[in-house]
Amino acid sequence: MKDIAPAFDVLEGRLDALYVVGDPLAVTNRMRLNILALAARLPTMYIAKEHVETGGLISYGPNIPDLLLTPP
Repeated sequence: MKDIAPAFDVLEGRLDALYVVGDPLAVTNRMRLNILALAARLPTMYIAKEHVETGGLISYGPNIPDLLLTPP
């Protein structure tokens, strides 16, 4: 967790946007990632809408609850 903020410092001025993969570290720290990305003025794209609900810009991926629903 302490490695996230320094990573943003290293990448400052070298990125135009940020794509965040859907792994446990990103999910657990989604609020922190969004805060750091907003502070760095980096638009973010995620795999799930839960990241957008905590401040990310956009998500592109399947709606997991819809995939789990079985037809009647």
